[in-house]
Amino acid sequence: MRLLVCFGFLFLAITCQSQGPNTPLVLSNISEQNGLSDDHVRCVLKDRDHFIWIGTSDGLNLMDGSTIKIFRHKDGDSSSLPSSEIISLAEDSLNNIIFIGTVRGLCWFDKKKKTFTSAAPPASPYGASLDIEGVVIGSGEKNWCATDGGLFLFDKREKKFVPYYNSSTEEGTEPRYSNKITCMTTDGKGLLWICTNDGLWSFDTKSASFRKVIHKNNDPNYHPLCLYACIDHEQNVWAGFWNTGLKKYDPRTGRVTSLEQKTTTDHTISCINEIKQADGSYVLWVNGELAAFDENTNSYFNFQQPLSGKKLPLLNPLYQSPDGWVWLGSNNGLYIYNPQRQLFRHFLFKSSITSQGISFHNYKNGVLAGAENDNFLKWMDSNGNLVRDYSFLGSHSTLRDIWIGTTDGILHADLSSGNKKWFNHKDGDTTTIPRNFITCLFIDSKRRLWVFPWREGIWQMDKQTGKCQRLLEGFIPQVNGTKRLLIIDVAEDENGNLWMCDLDEGIIFYNAKTGEFSKPFEKTLGTRYGTNRIFIRNGTAYSFISDAILKWDVNSAVVQKINLPPEMDKGLTDMYPDKTGNWWMTSRNGLIVFNEKENVFNRFTVADGLVQNDINGTLLCTSNGKMLIGAPGYFTSFDPLALVPSSANKQKTSITGLLINNKPYEWGSKGPVYLSYRENNVVIKWALPDYGNPFRNQYYVKLKGIDDDWRYVGNTGEVQYANLSPGNYSIQLKATTANGVASQNINDLQFIIQPPLWKRAWFIALLSVVLITAFIFVVRYISQRNLKEKLLRLEREQAIEKERNRISRDMHDDLGSGLTKIAIMSEVVKKQFHDPEKAKQQLENISESSRELVDNLQDIIWVLNPKNDTLESLAAYIREYALKFFEPFEVNVQFNYPKAFDNTRLSEETRRNIFLAVKESFNNIAKHAWCNNVFVTVSHAGTFVRLEIKDDGRGFETGTTRQFGNGLNNMKNRIEQVGGVYTIESTKGEGTKTGIEIPAV
Repeated sequence: MRLLVCFGFLFLAITCQSQGPNTPLVLSNISEQNGLSDDHVRCVLKDRDHFIWIGTSDGLNLMDGSTIKIFRHKDGDSSSLPSSEIISLAEDSLNNIIFIGTVRGLCWFDKKKKTFTSAAPPASPYGASLDIEGVVIGSGEKNWCATDGGLFLFDKREKKFVPYYNSSTEEGTEPRYSNKITCMTTDGKGLLWICTNDGLWSFDTKSASFRKVIHKNNDPNYHPLCLYACIDHEQNVWAGFWNTGLKKYDPRTGRVTSLEQKTTTDHTISCINEIKQADGSYVLWVNGELAAFDENTNSYFNFQQPLSGKKLPLLNPLYQSPDGWVWLGSNNGLYIYNPQRQLFRHFLFKSSITSQGISFHNYKNGVLAGAENDNFLKWMDSNGNLVRDYSFLGSHSTLRDIWIGTTDGILHADLSSGNKKWFNHKDGDTTTIPRNFITCLFIDSKRRLWVFPWREGIWQMDKQTGKCQRLLEGFIPQVNGTKRLLIIDVAEDENGNLWMCDLDEGIIFYNAKTGEFSKPFEKTLGTRYGTNRIFIRNGTAYSFISDAILKWDVNSAVVQKINLPPEMDKGLTDMYPDKTGNWWMTSRNGLIVFNEKENVFNRFTVADGLVQNDINGTLLCTSNGKMLIGAPGYFTSFDPLALVPSSANKQKTSITGLLINNKPYEWGSKGPVYLSYRENNVVIKWALPDYGNPFRNQYYVKLKGIDDDWRYVGNTGEVQYANLSPGNYSIQLKATTANGVASQNINDLQFIIQPPLWKRAWFIALLSVVLITAFIFVVRYISQRNLKEKLLRLEREQAIEKERNRISRDMHDDLGSGLTKIAIMSEVVKKQFHDPEKAKQQLENISESSRELVDNLQDIIWVLNPKNDTLESLAAYIREYALKFFEPFEVNVQFNYPKAFDNTRLSEETRRNIFLAVKESFNNIAKHAWCNNVFVTVSHAGTFVRLEIKDDGRGFETGTTRQFGNGLNNMKNRIEQVGGVYTIESTKGEGTKTGIEIPAV
């Protein structure tokens, strides 16, 4: 057995009981500091999506567990609220619509369309009908509205109000007061319960009849101003009145019970809500300083102020949501109360009971608690009640039962008799303990007493004589010797080996067979790391370091680290298992529980009812399964079997918003989101509607294919992805509560960012086909072009060859024959030198032939010159030739040419054939016409060039053309070779007209 007093943080164990009236409340607060539009909270509603609507004096708030969105009236904007002062809320869950009562009429919010629509009741003769004091959802989109001017039935489809004024005069009623409604509720069976300035009324919606149920004749303490009403779980109606307090009305008997608070003269009840407590009992929470009424005891009581020490403002229990949570309005924001999570029981001390720490030990169905001075050692039962005070042992002597390590030495005591014996350090005696400050004592299976003084290593002590022996000083050498161990805790395994926790050097192992000490995890965890708790269960050892649980098999000594989640990694201070095997850990950031089977961590903080988050103390599981937290200033007890289920999260995360390029994007929430390549900036918002500590919910995201594990994004569910490339994206979203409990679902959002047109598969395929087709076309075109160029080149070569042959033929025919003729005539001249006259005649013939040869050569050169390829050049050459040709015949030549020629081009062959035809025509005129005048006309008509040669000679019969030989046929053939038309017209005695038409280029 052992009892230990540690330097550091230890706990006293006391068993938890159910929540009672004197237990401090655990409340959450949401105010302007958290983003609320206004601290004056008037009404609250939890909708079917588990989102919270909060009506204030300055705006409507929507809280989703991640953020708060504010709606206000905007002047000139009919799509906004009619007023920012909200006084009532109701939900039509069937149509997913929130109805909002304001001081300027009714408004409703369509959650699908995300739009506000307003309507105002008609004026009432009894008061301000615009003040919508309450809304009760009816059927067929018809809802009942309570106003300061009477009751109205509102038809949402028609946007029409129908008044149902209370005109009853029973019990001395005046309509001007009975129509001023302050509150309205329903029993769900067709009855409305209406609070007015003239008592409490019921209204039968089927018969449209009013009945006064609390009045001066059935309530001796009657006051006409009824302010609030609620219906309890037994269908009783509880009404609050001005100055006369709480009234109970039993609809079955018609009995009215007045429940005034006798301790006050002014007992006004303006707000009531029935609350089901954690133990199943019911109480009525009313307005005031945490005031409530317990019907079982028929008495009022006040809940205890929260542990924060800050006095709460006056609270109004405005609303109890279907999950049992209570929502309290005040002038300092909204307060939230969950009856099912009031599970911590605290015992606060007026001052610290120890300067070192508290030690606990299970003892006779109770707990021994060790502290200091007057609290040295006390025995407490399972409910935390003192059984016996053993603090007197701190100053007297002797006996055997319990071994206690203290700051003043070792105490051996018999608790039954009160006998004791002290073992202290004695200067100069090396057989006594080295110092009185004992951090740990341990008795092993062989009944040996192991002693661990403060920073003095490992010792054993003879229990009879008190003589001590040091077994190990330490491992790490220092300048002045060896660093001495500081052992805090010890456990023995099934082999008799000891595993020890050192505050500086971690786990120390003692081998019982060899008597050797070692540091088994030095290579894995390093030389310096601190541990102060160790447990061995079924051959498996557990301990912890600051940020992880250590686990290893005592036979293999291979350590496993179980890391805390990053958001809980704030430094562990103690650890203890409960009866179910869950590990409970105190830390700098609250109480943590680890379910090893499911590998799940949960956390509890001051928001769940702890005294503080920085828990500086010790844990213990009592013999009856309750867990205890002991600190120098307080003890806390709780039932782990009740606490763990209370943290279970029954909520699901939901996607609350999607922004694409900073613009809201609506999609059907099913199937992927299709975006263009320009829509590549995405903001996703999601929320976990858990309100235990809503601004400490934790949000995680994982982008498949990018993130290997969940990425923590903070306490707000929002993540942004910028400049996303085209492709398919799968984004997973989840959340945990402030306690670390994961939501029931994981949202999987699929994004498909489509690539631009030119990057899409079908476009690339089509483009590939087009490019391949174009490539084939280009190749074919180039091939055909090369073939055509080759053919053209061959044609040009053939044309050049043809032209060469023609030139050669012409030179042969014209020049060759002429030169031959000259040569012959020259030979004749040689033979006629004896006859000068004949020789002279031959010389003249030779001269004439030479001139003809020169003219022919000039004609050939002119035709070959590319500068002469225009019609104007041809006309000029014909003029020059005609004047020169007809000069010897004294024939007058007239030319009819255009004033200006266009840029008509003629090929070499065309020019040659035209000129030869013209030349032949001139020869025929000179030989046969015997004319005085020749007329040459050149004109350009449409797409043809026409050349006409006319004379005034004797003409001829065109039927007798054989006299001209082949000349005319040759001219016709030449013109037709170049695509032209040759004509000749002649009448005997009237001259001849020759025509040439060729296509113009």
